[in-house]
Amino acid sequence: MQLKKLLQGSVFAAAAAVCVAAGTVSAQAADGDFTTAGVGSVTIDTTKQELKATAASGELLVGVGKVNAKKGTITVATWDSYTGSGAQTVDLSKLNNTKDNYLVLSSNKESGVSIVKIPAADKAISAKFNPSTAKLAVGTGANGSAAKSAAKEITDDTFEYRTAYGSWKTLKDSAKAEQIDLTGYQHEGATLYVRAKGTTGATATSLSTQSDEKLTYGETEIKVYLGDKLPGKEAKVNIPARAKGPAVAVDYAKGSVTLPKESEYRLATTSAIKDKSGSPVANAAKGSVAVDKIFTEVSEATAKEGVLEVRAVAKEGKKAASKWTRVAIKKADDFGTGLLTAGNTLDTKPTPAAGETKEYGKKGVAEATLKEDSAGSSVIKAEYVLVKKKDALKITNSGKLTYEIVTADGKDVTTAPADAAAKKVAPGKSITITGVKDEASVFIRIAGDKKTKTWVGNYGKLGVVDYPKTVTGA
Repeated sequence: MQLKKLLQGSVFAAAAAVCVAAGTVSAQAADGDFTTAGVGSVTIDTTKQELKATAASGELLVGVGKVNAKKGTITVATWDSYTGSGAQTVDLSKLNNTKDNYLVLSSNKESGVSIVKIPAADKAISAKFNPSTAKLAVGTGANGSAAKSAAKEITDDTFEYRTAYGSWKTLKDSAKAEQIDLTGYQHEGATLYVRAKGTTGATATSLSTQSDEKLTYGETEIKVYLGDKLPGKEAKVNIPARAKGPAVAVDYAKGSVTLPKESEYRLATTSAIKDKSGSPVANAAKGSVAVDKIFTEVSEATAKEGVLEVRAVAKEGKKAASKWTRVAIKKADDFGTGLLTAGNTLDTKPTPAAGETKEYGKKGVAEATLKEDSAGSSVIKAEYVLVKKKDALKITNSGKLTYEIVTADGKDVTTAPADAAAKKVAPGKSITITGVKDEASVFIRIAGDKKTKTWVGNYGKLGVVDYPKTVTGA
């Protein structure tokens, strides 16, 4: 019986028990091996969903087999013909990946056939994203319930994922026995598709050994070649975007920030991200925190300013940590080198001749200078004035910043009193401070300003009060 005539649908007169339907090929090979069927170099690539094979005659015949499980038979309704030199590519993408598929291969030069089985993938898949850990729990099974029960965090190489328009990538970190980091998809949110890989992934597997499974084609019992599973069903996974960062109230005048409840923070400087032992600093309760304390908590001893990054903490299994709210902060700092020159020299009391009167004083803080930049001139002028015939101190600010002034009794005081109420002097303004004793110490600092986002500075000593005085000789 000639194979070519059978493929053309000719009628043959053999007994019905021996005959096969028009359009089939004969199965005369006893075991159905590739050589007898006239095919060779059979490979399956489950990622590309392709089978490749060569045909001894230059024409490869492929049919999708229909199996009668009760009878153990296989038939082919129609054949596809692939012609050309070299290996021919057979597309497998139309096959139902959740059922066993059987491909029957032959060549028109030979009279036998070979059977390749592509086993079924699991019918159901479950994939759930944990936003707090950025990990997927994935499982497959015969039905939805079984797949859900089997779902777990994947640490092997059996699953893969893609974005809506991306290519498939493995879920396993190739360098570690764990999933790849999916946190990058949480910034703006994403939709991922997850599936079980084909048995061999992207590697084309060469088929060479028949299995113990047998099917009858025509009248001949044939051993089946066992191929690889195709990739499984896809599960769609929505990854929610991180919530907006929390509100962070800033008090420039007090040098503090108000952190929300259940938040965490870190500090970004020009050189590094600073945190606490590798993790953001936890903040359980809402409250005001001094900027200086923040620098201390992250063990930042050299930087004087940076960007505070604050976010709401993750909730286990429910939500990811929020996006970072970023606020520029600065430590309370001293005046720059050479900007503040204190007026501490007191005029020496003279000894006038009998009946003579001489004046002295007017030095001390009146000789102090404060520059806002090293190339400029002094922006602070201290003067001694009379208010209702009593000595007072007048401070004039010709600079761009607002300053705060406090005083303390005693010329040798070196630190501004912490509980003293400060007097503010705005740019282009003057203030007069009454009740300041002679030889009192005067301190000045940059005032915090919300409008200009200026952080409060440390007090420096502006000088000692030296009111004008007169002395008369005996």
